Amino acid sequence: MDEENKQKDKKKEAEKDPQLTADELKLLKKFEATGGDVKMEREEIKLKDPKYKWFIEHLYDIDPVKGLIWKDYDRIATQRKAAFNLVKEVGANILKGRSVMNVSLPIVVMEPQTMLHRVASTYGYLPTFAQKIIAQSDPVEKLKYYTAFSIASLHRDLQQLKPLNPIWGETYQGYLGSSDHKIYCEQISHHPPMSQITIESPLFTVHATHHIEAGVYPTAVKTYKKGKHKVTFNDEAKTTYLLKERPDGKISGAVFGERIMYYNGFMVIKDVTNNLYAQIRFNPEKQGVLEKFFNKTKPTRSDFFKGLITKRKELLKDTSRKAFYSKDMIAYCEGEWLEYIIVDGEHYWELSKDEPAEILPAPNPLPSDSAFRDDIQPLAKGDLETAQKAKDDLENLQRSDRKLRAAFKKAAKKK
Repeated sequence: MDEENKQKDKKKEAEKDPQLTADELKLLKKFEATGGDVKMEREEIKLKDPKYKWFIEHLYDIDPVKGLIWKDYDRIATQRKAAFNLVKEVGANILKGRSVMNVSLPIVVMEPQTMLHRVASTYGYLPTFAQKIIAQSDPVEKLKYYTAFSIASLHRDLQQLKPLNPIWGETYQGYLGSSDHKIYCEQISHHPPMSQITIESPLFTVHATHHIEAGVYPTAVKTYKKGKHKVTFNDEAKTTYLLKERPDGKISGAVFGERIMYYNGFMVIKDVTNNLYAQIRFNPEKQGVLEKFFNKTKPTRSDFFKGLITKRKELLKDTSRKAFYSKDMIAYCEGEWLEYIIVDGEHYWELSKDEPAEILPAPNPLPSDSAFRDDIQPLAKGDLETAQKAKDDLENLQRSDRKLRAAFKKAAKKK
């Protein structure tokens, strides 16, 4: 009898889930009749839907209000333990009068790829959108598609494991889906750590630099993406876009609580060729603690955004329709960056329909390529001890090279 009641409770819980479609509920009911586990079947159903595949594979769950929640609890526990050990190591170095610059993140919080590969992966949607952009004759329509590409790419950068920091001079060569779209990356600075990326294609050319600044708070980490970003398409006008501003990322639950990721702030894109701007505001209706207490209206999803295309270059803090006259707003867009983008009532991107290109390694890369790092292969195999030693050796070598360069510059100035 108790088992029967449990099954009924599971069924009621599943039917209340807003993420399940009517077809999915039918499958669940059929599965329940065989006495199966509802939660497991729900995940299997979602895996069959490309809309959820990426998130399930990376152990994420989309919460309509909170944001993107990471469900890899074993990894979270390991990271938190490593964070406490890191704090103790920094404190010990300070007490002993040593530099904290020699303290690096442990290998257990790393993934077996470098930041060069991570940056390249954020361009996965570009080949598909490039074809749509080149096919348009209207500059506004072109900017709509480029804005959709820029927003759709945001979730490609969401990983809870940190990529390995490339060594100064390290490179990465690869393809965006095919050898038509060639990727060339290089680490061009040690402090701050900065990467440069070039993508050459018959459809477009990318020239960009990339580095991340992080702000660490008691229970959260904020990330600020910096760098220059320029994309030129091979249409008749050679339409060129600059990414002028990017939204800030926030990861809460660093020490305790749920591990949640979302974006705040603005994205600003400039169409250099036609003097147009796309200005997007993320999480525009976010409520503070007091607002949540006094305002009983239902909050929007944390991945909600809204924005516009305009000829104004000033940053528009209020991106609601009422804030603009028709002469200022050329097009209006809104959506949820985890699932869809709508511009002037039409869908320009849907997670469930649009597939990004896979990042493929180039054959016979340079000897400086990330593929030849001594720490990546053991890390991929789970040999953390060997990977940690190899990572430490690489970082010590980089510090030694930096001292030699500083000494050379100092000696050159005296001459």
